[in-house]
Amino acid sequence: MSRRAVFAGLFLLLGLAAPVAAQGVVDRTPNLDDGWTVRPGVIQFNFLHRFEVSPPPARKVTSFPNFRLATGLPYGFNVDLDYATNSTVFTGIPNEYQLALRRPILRQGSGAPLDLSATAGYAFAPKSVDGELSLARRLGPVKLLGTVRGISSGYDVQRSLWGVGSGAVIRVTSWLSLAGDVFGLLNTPDGAGLGTAWGAGAQLRIPYSPHTFSIQVTNTQSASIEGSSRGVRGAHMAGFEFTIPFTLSRYFGRRGATAAPAARPAPAPGVGADTIGGAAVVHMANLSFDAKVIRVRAGATVRWVNQDQLQHTVTGDDGGFDSGLIDPGHAYERVFSRPGDYAYHCTPHPFMTGHVIVEP
Repeated sequence: MSRRAVFAGLFLLLGLAAPVAAQGVVDRTPNLDDGWTVRPGVIQFNFLHRFEVSPPPARKVTSFPNFRLATGLPYGFNVDLDYATNSTVFTGIPNEYQLALRRPILRQGSGAPLDLSATAGYAFAPKSVDGELSLARRLGPVKLLGTVRGISSGYDVQRSLWGVGSGAVIRVTSWLSLAGDVFGLLNTPDGAGLGTAWGAGAQLRIPYSPHTFSIQVTNTQSASIEGSSRGVRGAHMAGFEFTIPFTLSRYFGRRGATAAPAARPAPAPGVGADTIGGAAVVHMANLSFDAKVIRVRAGATVRWVNQDQLQHTVTGDDGGFDSGLIDPGHAYERVFSRPGDYAYHCTPHPFMTGHVIVEP
């Protein structure tokens, strides 16, 4: 009971943190997450398909399809459902479900020394409350990942377990990264068959789209906390993962240009957007500018940060300014000296629009 109370109270201890972009594979490894979450109004769908080929002469192919649906909630929380149709996490129950909440605590991009996030979930097959603390730090083209996981009633052993793991992602180009990880449960009973988990992958960003794709080899069968923590001895699973974020405003939002609201009294710099270092910050994520309309005083700086998995531009509708292509993880700044309504869009994705209203 005390363990369940600890996991249930995990999120009550978390402070406010800025949401980040939807999940892509280029910044994580096959079995470790980087603390991703999804903004409200976006539905994330990940399809993970792994398969194993038996020894000759049969060479039977066994498939392990996995599905994940996730979306953002208020206050930076993320809720997701993992479903595996052919799981061996718990004997006799092949349909594995995990319902989880995730939330970032610290973000390196917001000035913290590293990324830190927490996940609390419930695995229905073993009836286990599971938790995870994920850490990540980017050092140039290398991203280091670490995790600590706890399981209240894991697998067929039906006892509490915990373990640690680490991994690394090497960004080769803006669209290709190489990744690897290892995870071990540290208090497994003898003969339980809970081996060390490992994985490696080539991660791809599909140009001019919000999708990412990973080709993987690993000894794990599913993507849940328990599924990605146990290495199946003797198994060498190949497979792929494909990520698809759906931005609902693209399908249900009002069409046409956004009308600028009537002028108000002069605001503080950056009303409608985050403010960092005196600059109003607009985030680009999930094929959207997170602040559709911001208001600044004349002479203020506006900074656009690309947190998406693809390139974007910030281009004035009247041609007065153009950022050029902004790579993921990079930013563009512009000083607005004169009052006016500056409408802008993204050239590769013209449905992405926004306004900067500059007041005296």
